[in-house]
Amino acid sequence: MANNSLSVVPHDAAKADKSEAAAVLVDALPYLDSDYTETDRQMAMQLIEEECRVFRPVKNYLQNIPPPDFD
Repeated sequence: MANNSLSVVPHDAAKADKSEAAAVLVDALPYLDSDYTETDRQMAMQLIEEECRVFRPVKNYLQNIPPPDFD
């Protein structure tokens, strides 16, 4: 069941209008997918950087989550 091609899914429609390259989301795991190009790697890094800008890390990220009830 090995598939050596990149997995791609439709991406944000607003960005898809800007260019054809923005119409796909690179969803590759480097230890599974080995045939990705430098362009694919740069696209993945750009997506990671965008996510990091949206979700800023906070010191106490569990502050607003109630403790689990295991009873």
